[in-house]
Amino acid sequence: MYTRAATTGKRAVLSVLLGILSLLIWSTAVWASTRVGDAELQMWYRTRNTFHTDGGEHFDWVQWRNEVFGWFIYDPLVDNGRLLGQFDVPLVQHAVFNARYRFRFDPVYSIREHFTNLYDRHERKSLLFPENGFRDLFVDMDFGQVGLGSLSARVGNQQIVWGESDLFRSIDVINPLRIDQNQGAGEKFDEFRSPIWAAKFLYSIGNVGSWFSNVAI
Repeated sequence: MYTRAATTGKRAVLSVLLGILSLLIWSTAVWASTRVGDAELQMWYRTRNTFHTDGGEHFDWVQWRNEVFGWFIYDPLVDNGRLLGQFDVPLVQHAVFNARYRFRFDPVYSIREHFTNLYDRHERKSLLFPENGFRDLFVDMDFGQVGLGSLSARVGNQQIVWGESDLFRSIDVINPLRIDQNQGAGEKFDEFRSPIWAAKFLYSIGNVGSWFSNVAI
């Protein structure tokens, strides 16, 4: 009887501990969106806890990432060749403005004594606030029909994505990866690509004869 009760008690304690652990490592997110006229603002908050263990006596809390993300879209910035409906813009038929801002905060570096002993104040500050700024800041422009095809462009701080494989990059190597705040698997590349300042043009020809379709340069 005593052995059975002790076993039941251990299972209950283990269940409670696993429940607490599940709450701690569960990735939560809150999202909201609003639109005023031609401007749209999307914002979301996410938090995630990460633990490391050697399979033995060490089970360490190593990350408590809090993330605030804002995405501002103004569409149309240019419509029918007019900027904000007021000023003529040569060549550009339509344009959309995008700005994506991300703030990350990881208080585990100020809570755990291990990290306060391991890093100096300057190092802890860079780890405590690993990111605070615009990830993307660009304008999409449509120039309409140019010659045989249509021309569009994206100019600004951006991610240039080639290829469609997951968790593997072949020709998709233009943007460097920042991996100090991300896991080795399970996150999309657009979460930790580093945007670059660039101008990207796309000239779409369409169908060429009966052999090729959706041809673009």
